[in-house]
Amino acid sequence: MVVLSDLKMATSLLLLLFAAFMGLRASKMFGQRRSVQALELAHMLYYRSTSNNSELLSALALRAHDEHTKEALLAHSFLARRPLGGDSGPEETSQWLQSEVENWLLAQSGCDVAFNGARALGHLQALTSSNGMYPPPGFPKLESLATVTLPQAAPRSENP
Repeated sequence: MVVLSDLKMATSLLLLLFAAFMGLRASKMFGQRRSVQALELAHMLYYRSTSNNSELLSALALRAHDEHTKEALLAHSFLARRPLGGDSGPEETSQWLQSEVENWLLAQSGCDVAFNGARALGHLQALTSSNGMYPPPGFPKLESLATVTLPQAAPRSENP
């Protein structure tokens, strides 16, 4: 009986040591896995950051090009609607364009958008000179409008 009691005690001790060994091994493997994941994260953040991501930069450039084109299209369409009476200066033309486009966007979408008329006219000037498509005879002279510098239109935040 004493031998069986000693054997049970040795088996229990052996099982306890085995469980402790497996627990220690599992904790070391967890630590190693966490270190590998941290190393992969550091590698990804270093080598695949936004400054090195050409796809992100090309998407940003494409988005900026689209915004320039939208401004030029709005300027072109609203200048075509402008009444032909009276020649006004470049400042008045850009201010008229800015107020008309802002009012139209507010009426159509319900969004209060800040539109920079002088910048849109500059984009239209750049497009017409690079593409060789000159505006119809009723349009104001864009050469004088490209030099207009108005303060940058800041977005309005009355209703955030």
